[in-house]
Amino acid sequence: VVAVSAAVMFSTIGSSSETDAGMTHTITRGDMLITVIEQGTLESADNTEIKCKVRGYSTVTWVIESGTQVKPGDELVRLDTKGIEETASLQKTNVHIATATLEKTRANVARASIRIDAYLEGRFRQRVTTMETGVAIAQSNLSSARKMLDYSELLFKRGYVTELELEGNAFTVTQAELELKVKQTEIDVLKRFTKAMELESLRGNLKASKSKFEADQAGLAMDQARLARALEELQFCVVRSDRNGMVIYPSAAAWKDVPDITEGASVRKDQVLLLMPDLSQMQVKVGIHESIIDRIRPGLPARVTLPGKTLDAEVSSVASVTRPAGWWTGNVVKYDTIIQVPSVAV
Repeated sequence: VVAVSAAVMFSTIGSSSETDAGMTHTITRGDMLITVIEQGTLESADNTEIKCKVRGYSTVTWVIESGTQVKPGDELVRLDTKGIEETASLQKTNVHIATATLEKTRANVARASIRIDAYLEGRFRQRVTTMETGVAIAQSNLSSARKMLDYSELLFKRGYVTELELEGNAFTVTQAELELKVKQTEIDVLKRFTKAMELESLRGNLKASKSKFEADQAGLAMDQARLARALEELQFCVVRSDRNGMVIYPSAAAWKDVPDITEGASVRKDQVLLLMPDLSQMQVKVGIHESIIDRIRPGLPARVTLPGKTLDAEVSSVASVTRPAGWWTGNVVKYDTIIQVPSVAV
């Protein structure tokens, strides 16, 4: 077979040489140039993100047109303020209520503290004085009863009083002794037990009032913080530019036909509303099909064709993870590849 093939080849070469000597070319060994042609998106490599700072979800009532040149202080986005204004109004009411509650609790703490001094210097001393007076009266009654009993015993011996009168005077002494013991017991109970229980109750009320005061302070601070946050978010509903530059809309999801930022759209906290690109650092993002991605690596030369301009560039990075594939891409799997555009060309 090899011989036949060679004969055929030689015969073919010979015949072509005879027919047209000009249709020849010398074959040399060299590198094979492989060209990959893809469409991409021109974008900035360094974008300043303008994010939503309002918590939860908000509705866009107005947004500047994409590609507009702005100056510091220019309005970029306005968000609906109705919900935040209602929250701020409610928090103002809560702050007033919490302030009134705190002042009332402050007064309760002062009263609870005064009650302790009032008890020790007032009611307790008054009761002790009253009881000590009762003890002194009981002691005086007992002394008088004993003198009367002694005098009755003398008279009884002389026959001036009867035995019944003597027994009555003795009973009077016994009764006076019992009354004295009762008065002494009352004052002992007051000093040893009643005073301690009363002080524990008053001190407990003072501690409870202080705890309530601290809780009301924390509640007031929380309401004030909520009010301050609502007022701050009310200012965040108007997004302004802080520098000169051009603003553009962020790229929408691949399956959407309209941008994410538009009048009537719902946005969430930390969502990117607008971008301010650095036009001195531009790049092209292209999607390379999975069948040829192994041929692409950083450092390869690239040629970028723009409207009215062709630029020589270089591949700067190749994604190691594919783009999400779905029905909007026809389930085609591609890898994002970044081509850095020279700044002088921009």
